Parts: sequence; C-alpha cells; structure tokens
Amino acid sequence: MTWLTLIDLAYALIAPGNALIAPVNALIAQVNALIAQVNALIAPGNALIAPVNALIDPGYALIAPASHEVLRIKNKC
Repeated sequence: MTWLTLIDLAYALIAPGNALIAPVNALIAQVNALIAQVNALIAPGNALIAPVNALIDPGYALIAPASHEVLRIKNKC
C-alpha cells in the first residue's frame, strides 16, 4: 500500500463527515443572523439606559456613606 493509497483512503473516510458539517455551518450562520437582529433591537434601549445611569450614580454617591453608617450602627446592636 502506497502513501497515496493511504491518503485516498483517509479522504474517503473524511469526506462524508465534511458533507455533514456544511448544513450545521448553515444553521450556525442563521442563528448568528438572528442574534445580530436581536442585538440591533436591544442597542437603542442601551442608549437610553446610559443617561439614566448617569443621573442615578451621583445619588448612590450621596447614599453610600449613610448606608454604611446605618450598617455600622445596626451591627453594634
């Protein structure tokens, strides 16, 4: 048996598997397209959330010290 015969045999064994992979890749491409559409729907919402977070963050900065003080007092009791 020559090297070429072994290579031909290996290819004959591998080829059917390759044929099965192509449809799976097509399904993956469709899923990726759906994910892209969902991301496109979500993106405007994210753009709206950022300014709200910017308004909320200073409030947290004001509340945090008081919260820590309440916890400190509660833990003493």
